[in-house]
Amino acid sequence: MEDRDYILFEDYLSHSLSESERETFEKRMKEDEDFHEAFQLYKETSAFLEHKFSDKTEREAFKANLSKISNAQSGNTKTSAKKVKLLHPWKLAVAASIVVVVGFFYSQWFTTPVYSDYADYPQISLAVRGEVNEMAAEAENAFNTQNHQKAIPLFKSLMENEPENREIQLFLAVSLVEENAFAEADALFDSLLKEPSAYLNQARWYAALSKLKQKEYEETEAILRLIPEEAEEYPKAQKLLKKLK
Repeated sequence: MEDRDYILFEDYLSHSLSESERETFEKRMKEDEDFHEAFQLYKETSAFLEHKFSDKTEREAFKANLSKISNAQSGNTKTSAKKVKLLHPWKLAVAASIVVVVGFFYSQWFTTPVYSDYADYPQISLAVRGEVNEMAAEAENAFNTQNHQKAIPLFKSLMENEPENREIQLFLAVSLVEENAFAEADALFDSLLKEPSAYLNQARWYAALSKLKQKEYEETEAILRLIPEEAEEYPKAQKLLKKLK
């Protein structure tokens, strides 16, 4: 199994896959015996570890123990090598699988989430009353090519003509976060979060990411909890919340 398979396992268990992705996953489970067995091992091991270390204090103690074991092993490689030779090949395979599962589980539970892991912004398409607008097209291209420094003044110019355009406000806020202009970005997010709109849950998700980039973890959690279950952003919000606990 490769790392991406374990990521897929976690996404399936946390209900983060789309319907088509879930169907593809379940089809592969039926057709690929190795994949199915690896998934069962991952599910059972992660369920045990999650139950065993559900308390934050227990997780920290487990983390400390792993560090001690790792340090001890680094100075005892010859002894370890002798012991490994005594294991049967099938035992080595099982042990290796469990190590991978525990290692992936460790990375999911004990590493602090970072902004870059979640800042996957979609391609945007700006339309102004159905007409081709040169400035809108330029702003769209700058955002889609991740040239946020260029996109910011273009979005601001567009907002002069349409100050209540929530879509442009949202993308401007995202570009500001990308350029670390947090005060201005957060002010825009505050405005977006106060009023219902088609972009409300997107704004909540991106506002949470802004706080995550600033390492303001309590504020990140508070905003994520505002995202309702029916929102498209809900599964990834729950996944991030789980890592922040």
